[in-house]
Amino acid sequence: MSDVWRPAGGSPAPEQARPPSLDDLLRQVSRGDEAAFERLYDQLAAPDAETIVRPVNGGGSATIVRSRSAGRLVFTASGLPNLPASRAYELWLMGPDGPRPAGLLQRAADGTVPPLVALTLDGEEQLGLTVEPAGGSARPTTQPILLTRLPGA
Repeated sequence: MSDVWRPAGGSPAPEQARPPSLDDLLRQVSRGDEAAFERLYDQLAAPDAETIVRPVNGGGSATIVRSRSAGRLVFTASGLPNLPASRAYELWLMGPDGPRPAGLLQRAADGTVPPLVALTLDGEEQLGLTVEPAGGSARPTTQPILLTRLPGA
């Protein structure tokens, strides 16, 4: 695995101000998708859920909520810069086998990203965010704009 995918000094970035509340995140879920709402609620309400907030290089911040017992995480962001139509923000989870794609982010006009729920596999302890071609990539093609250890790692 390339040094691009390791946090500098091996330690996570410092935590920032108050993470969004459960109500804040639930309000971001689009109406009409009851299954997505229930998955998100179950994840955020898990007894072992841990939350971190990290800055994103180039602007914005990311909130990550992870539950080891559920084997999932929730990722959301705000203040992300607009990208050309040919590019997209892609989330990556990293473990012993290197990075694997965890989803393309759907950025709203105001720079917010609705919550994305991703399954985590054993050994995945880092999360990265890159700017990729609009359809996504099988492997990262750019330097990460966010690289952090997952909560509870």
